[in-house]
Amino acid sequence: MSHSTTAEYGLGLTAPQPKSTTWFAAATRMLRDALGVPELSPDQRVVRDAAKVRALAFRYRDIDPGFASDLYAAADRHEQSIEAGVGAKA
Repeated sequence: MSHSTTAEYGLGLTAPQPKSTTWFAAATRMLRDALGVPELSPDQRVVRDAAKVRALAFRYRDIDPGFASDLYAAADRHEQSIEAGVGAKA
């Protein structure tokens, strides 16, 4: 009896995924539900992630302006993925 599941990664390639990963995801969902934390939509996650990258860029603006600029650009591209309809999938 196998103790893992598989996940597909493009071109039909698969990689084993331990059952502990599936269990952890289920436990996380149960804890989130018990605490009343709402699940974010894929678009909301994109906006949240872009805001975190911008906050990191703000911290680096005086230390490494070029890196900060790259981070700001990456956050903008990530948010534009919503408008293009290719946002993160749930």
